[in-house]
Amino acid sequence: MEIAIVGLGCRFPGARDPLAYWELIRSGTVVFRPIPASRWDHSRFYDPTTRVPDKAYIDKGAFLTDEELREFASLHYGIAPRRIQVTDPQHRLLLDCVSSALQDAGYERRAFERTRAGVFVGASVSEHKEFLLSRIRAVQLFDGAFGRALSGPEADNLRDALIEHVVPMRAFSMPGNLLNMAAAIVAQTWNLGGPALSVDAACSSALVATQQAIVNLRGGQIDLAIAGGVYLNLLPDNLVCFSRIGALSRRGECRPFDAGADGFVMGEGAGVVVLKRLDDALRDGDRIYAVVKGAAANNDGRSEGPMTPRQGGQLEALRMAYRDAAISPTSLGYLEAHGTATTVGDVVEVRALRQLFDEAGWTAGGGIRTALG
Repeated sequence: MEIAIVGLGCRFPGARDPLAYWELIRSGTVVFRPIPASRWDHSRFYDPTTRVPDKAYIDKGAFLTDEELREFASLHYGIAPRRIQVTDPQHRLLLDCVSSALQDAGYERRAFERTRAGVFVGASVSEHKEFLLSRIRAVQLFDGAFGRALSGPEADNLRDALIEHVVPMRAFSMPGNLLNMAAAIVAQTWNLGGPALSVDAACSSALVATQQAIVNLRGGQIDLAIAGGVYLNLLPDNLVCFSRIGALSRRGECRPFDAGADGFVMGEGAGVVVLKRLDDALRDGDRIYAVVKGAAANNDGRSEGPMTPRQGGQLEALRMAYRDAAISPTSLGYLEAHGTATTVGDVVEVRALRQLFDEAGWTAGGGIRTALG
């Protein structure tokens, strides 16, 4: 059963909407830039060597502007401003992208069966949650939970000064930062009664969420699906941790499938699609951007490590997808790859693809990670 993409919405660095995103791709624009001081003082975490613990050897990324993170019409969505103060900005960004996608699909005011509409969101982490928890962590730190305790009036004053700009815990502090609420707040805002769930599958979270939306559409559980993913890089944690792994580019360049590739660069943003069964979209007169003929998801099982890709697992996922689509890989004219630009990731992916396309030769391929991370 084929699935139609009938609506698009996105917000990426240098691209506030799908048209700007397409222009960015078409022009080959790279949007990596120094880490904004408004996120954190990266000089405290940067060291160009790989020998210093708790440091990152990269000082670049793809970031949205401060205005894009701050601006949000909370009352437009019927959400109290005080609630927004403790809500993960990932939720806000997602709401804006969903709104754009529904407008693009013509469903902002158009009637549709909302009880049979589902939401499927790829989301791996809430870094904003760490900001809100800093008040609690400060008490633990000064009480000696992680080292020597500090006590007395001076210690109390110092602790209070460190967290004076952090919003105290409120009723929505916890639900406003749960990953599952990223999907739930969309369902609540538009009164959608189908499944509403968030999926954490690391780099493939948004694609796995979309695949789950397709499964639900094909199974007749829903008639319309909103699928996508969101991530905001608000803390240095991931840069430091990925530096320990050696997965980030030391040059601050992302060059998938290049002999000189030395890792990826972090990026952020959100993207959303509105999906319907193709027959339903044609019947309802929807504008159709593209047709998804097949989709598949699997797992590598046991490999050399939990983060090490396995060629056999990727090859089987490709085979499953083409069987599901009932088409031959030889019919493709273009392939969008994962393209991590890491030594292990690129080699495994290329070998799996080469084995799949061995009889037909190679096909043109690319990876948007080069520009956006």
